[in-house]
Amino acid sequence: MKMTTREYEKLYTEIRNIGKGTYGSAYLVRNNEDHNLYVAKKIPLISLSSKELEAAVHEAALLKNLNHPHVVSYKNSFYDSSLLIIVMEYCESMLA
Repeated sequence: MKMTTREYEKLYTEIRNIGKGTYGSAYLVRNNEDHNLYVAKKIPLISLSSKELEAAVHEAALLKNLNHPHVVSYKNSFYDSSLLIIVMEYCESMLA
């Protein structure tokens, strides 16, 4: 994870919040270069314990190495001292 959150802000435009969980929020984003939609999972790091921080960083590394048709694909991640952002494939719901 060498890209910073500042680079995330240059590459993606946030469209709307699509969910919130225990550790962070998910946003629908548009890539400013290819104009495709993705999901950005934003995890604030300030309030995490060292064990939770390790788990968050491990999640990004694990997703980066997964390649399976039934797992949402990893696009990239961004990191600074206060925030981890994991950008993943956007899977539209087929429910109406």
